[in-house]
Amino acid sequence: MYATLKQFGLPAVAGSTAVLASHPLELVKSRLQLDNELRARGAKSQYNGWLDCVKTSWARGGARDLWRGVQFGVAREFVFNAARIGSFDFFKVLLADFPPIFAGFCSGALGGCVANPVEVLKVRAQALGGLTGHQHHKSDVGLVSTLRRVAHEEGGRTLATTGLGTSIVRGMLGPGTQLPCYYELKRRCSLIGFEGPLAHGFCSAASAGASILFCNPADVVRTRLYNQPPGKARYRHAGDAVAKILATEGPLGFYKGALSHYARLGPHLVLVFLVLERLRVVVP
Repeated sequence: MYATLKQFGLPAVAGSTAVLASHPLELVKSRLQLDNELRARGAKSQYNGWLDCVKTSWARGGARDLWRGVQFGVAREFVFNAARIGSFDFFKVLLADFPPIFAGFCSGALGGCVANPVEVLKVRAQALGGLTGHQHHKSDVGLVSTLRRVAHEEGGRTLATTGLGTSIVRGMLGPGTQLPCYYELKRRCSLIGFEGPLAHGFCSAASAGASILFCNPADVVRTRLYNQPPGKARYRHAGDAVAKILATEGPLGFYKGALSHYARLGPHLVLVFLVLERLRVVVP
């Protein structure tokens, strides 16, 4: 029992701790992904890159705006990292005859599935107050109260099913590639005697780049699906969103927010794995 709690609990604590620092860049990523939604290529953007989004958000609301929705971010990281990192070793054993990336796909899909309800709330909160995207309920501040309101006004299935398939695919393509990449790089670094916090930081940063390369398109689609106006859906489903984004914004539309995505995910994963590796040492 203790070993199971440690296996799932340590990643949950590590992720929840790291997001306290990385949340503002996650917010910036979401706002950039909603910029010029379904507008023709070449249309003037509300933000001139991720740094401009940071400056504008700070000017409009200070630190409070940049950390908007952090309570949902903490909750998301807790359940997401418990599921995806905690289950990775289990899937490696279960799929021992297959390359490690298949274990990453399974653990990432599980994380995307269990975190989906709070992920919907997080994206909506991050869009609130920005220059882009539909503006949802302004009183959404508490996790439990917001869950109750959305379930009452939009139906209990909204949080469970909105963007669920895309979230699972995103979990497979992003964390699913990131975890095998991290552990393989860590193994190779260990073979040449490169170990410790510096090695863990390097492996985390490199694996974050691989993750974003694969998952950013799904992340854009998921953000759009999550933030749709209730009762006035702009997209019927993920496939419809892909077709509309491609037709109006072009292929690069799927990589909106990619730089801020890395600026957030790189340091975030470095913090997650530095904390996690340290916890694995100090917790018996």
